[in-house]
Amino acid sequence: MAQKPELERVLNEACKYLKLDLGLEKPNSEIRFYSKQEWGELEKQGVSGIAFYDPKEEKACMGPESSIPDLIHEYFGHALYSEQSSLGKKFKQAIQKDTKLTEETKQFFEKIKPLQEGFSTWMEEKILKQLGLTDLWKDRYELITRSPYASFYNSFLKEESEKGTITLLYKLGFPKSKNPEIIKKVAKENLKNFDSLEYLIQYGSLERDIDLVAVYPDDILQKKGMVYNGCIDANVLNKTLFLQQLKLYDIEILEPVLTGNLLIGNEKDFKKIKSDIKKGEPSKEAVDHANKRSLETFNSAMFFYNQSRFKHNNLLLNSDYLEAARTILGKERSNSCTEDLLYVLNNLSFSMSYKLSAEHYNKNNFTTFKNLTKNPILKNIIQYLKNVENGRESLREDKTLGLLNSTKSFLLEQFHP
Repeated sequence: MAQKPELERVLNEACKYLKLDLGLEKPNSEIRFYSKQEWGELEKQGVSGIAFYDPKEEKACMGPESSIPDLIHEYFGHALYSEQSSLGKKFKQAIQKDTKLTEETKQFFEKIKPLQEGFSTWMEEKILKQLGLTDLWKDRYELITRSPYASFYNSFLKEESEKGTITLLYKLGFPKSKNPEIIKKVAKENLKNFDSLEYLIQYGSLERDIDLVAVYPDDILQKKGMVYNGCIDANVLNKTLFLQQLKLYDIEILEPVLTGNLLIGNEKDFKKIKSDIKKGEPSKEAVDHANKRSLETFNSAMFFYNQSRFKHNNLLLNSDYLEAARTILGKERSNSCTEDLLYVLNNLSFSMSYKLSAEHYNKNNFTTFKNLTKNPILKNIIQYLKNVENGRESLREDKTLGLLNSTKSFLLEQFHP
């Protein structure tokens, strides 16, 4: 192992790279360096190799023959994955609770071990190259190509090239950064013609995903679109439509403008847009628009609900929301009825938001989503969706259906008083 000053430099530079370039915090695990005698005692207990990570004790264990690449692999690979990724956290919790190491826990470990190794090797390469230790990586690469986990390391490289570095981390369940530069990085990985953006607005809590509004010049984008993939939730539209929707106080655009952060665009122009909104009053057209959008999103939700009920195994509908829910929940694509209900519930929450905003506009008041969630039904829906996607609550068919029915009843009363 290298001398202490060199180790401190490597650790400090790697932590800096993690924070500034990837938006991740350093692992909280301990790094323990063992003497030859101490390592010998561990070997008598069945330990093999020259370094390992212990998730139960949250400790990167470095033997006397270990090197800087080994340290990076165990600490910035295994420890980071164990502490911050979705599956890593689940396994760490399981092994810390399971004192006898049951068969179920062993099977869980065997399932995620290739992912851990693939991730740790991928991260090792990134950090070694970032620190200018390319020669050390070349030596390691020779060993990796002969490893049984080489294919998993290669799959990480492939995913990174297709999706982008930050997006890949978020797909693995790593926490989302609030750093505007990191948010812009992940937006660039997911939005086409990124360099042509006129405005990029980030809003929301970053708990579920990264909420964005992306506004392009009219000659770049003709139609409104959406990007929702479990990583970002972006409304994509041109400048003309953006201004039209603001004039109509459309809650889908109004909320980001009033409460969000401008990441790209002319700050002076954006402040004037916000000022004009606050000085104005919603028109009759704004009320009609909100009621129309409420009915449209309601009908969309009910259409999908009926299709799902009667033709569940033959659905051809493609839902970004469903795909995102399955990604976040860590599930394979399936025909889960409960996940379909979750999509319906999500759409009904939009319908309800528009209906409630129309009531505010009728009184010549503009509103934000925070005011709308004072409604107990909408508040419960939003909290449930957050809890499910963050893993704090299981996706339950009975609760999903209960919320769906109460929301549907509320809206039907509004549409047909």
